Amino acid sequence: MEFAQLKLQQQNFLHQYEQVGKSQNSLKCYRLDFECLNQFLLNPKFAQAQINFDQVTLESFEQYLSNKYPNANSVRRKLQTLRLFFDYLVREHSFPENPIKKLVSRPKQLLPPAPNFMPDLLKVNDYLNKRIAEASTSKERLQFMRNQILFILIYQCGLSVSQLGPLERAHFINMDTDSPRVTIHPPRRGPYTVPINGKYASVIRNYFAILSTEQLKDQIEFQQIFFNSNSFKLISGGISPRGIEDIFKRISSAAGVAMTPKSLRQSAVFRWLKEKHPLTNIKEWMGVAPSYNFSLYAQYANIRANEVAEFGDLPIGQLDTLH
Repeated sequence: MEFAQLKLQQQNFLHQYEQVGKSQNSLKCYRLDFECLNQFLLNPKFAQAQINFDQVTLESFEQYLSNKYPNANSVRRKLQTLRLFFDYLVREHSFPENPIKKLVSRPKQLLPPAPNFMPDLLKVNDYLNKRIAEASTSKERLQFMRNQILFILIYQCGLSVSQLGPLERAHFINMDTDSPRVTIHPPRRGPYTVPINGKYASVIRNYFAILSTEQLKDQIEFQQIFFNSNSFKLISGGISPRGIEDIFKRISSAAGVAMTPKSLRQSAVFRWLKEKHPLTNIKEWMGVAPSYNFSLYAQYANIRANEVAEFGDLPIGQLDTLH
């Protein structure tokens, strides 16, 4: 297979998987995995007119991945992407067989959770409230309110970055009651709802109102509750998973806390476990399979019992600046 043909087939693969409903986060991972393969193949040793995915090449690529990525799960995921890709080529009659199947599959390495505990959560909460209160323009204030709502929805509802970006106002229901909920629409299953603590409903409604005011000022329409903007103008509705991760990198650096959307989501799971919600409910709220195993969480909770016991809601008084 020629290199140009390989890249074209990679684009076709991504297009087909987008059509069948793969999330944008999954598609992003596939693109990154393809880039990694292509960088490897551009090595002078393999830069040839015809790329032969023989055993030597594949084993060299696996070693290349192992040297580049110390996390065994990263290597496993990139090889799994190639398995899917060559399965696709075989189905399309563009390749005789899947060469990746000749490699020995690596078992998935289960990593212990690494949540943020209450001192970190309160630090970030205080930082965001301070930035909202001290904002010099309405646009800057709205940007930090957006970040505060992202923070609340991950910690209170356990939402992932891929679930947050497409959220619209219509996905929030019962917001005038004691039982508000947010509706999630996964690409390959029916919608489900996640409860929101009632004390945050007015905070979220207030954010929606201010966002609508800023949209009217800038004469821009979109239904998503999150957005891209600069210091002067709203640019577009929606926000990518990478955009959310970048926001948390900036928050983490400014607040002096090592926090990612993933670590914050794990904090949500520990809070649910501490509050003794049924595991079936927690699995639904996380959007994971019924077979998902919480044993690592249970082990970690036993080791860090005192810190896990502190998980709770953010003090409502600290959110008053949003009103």
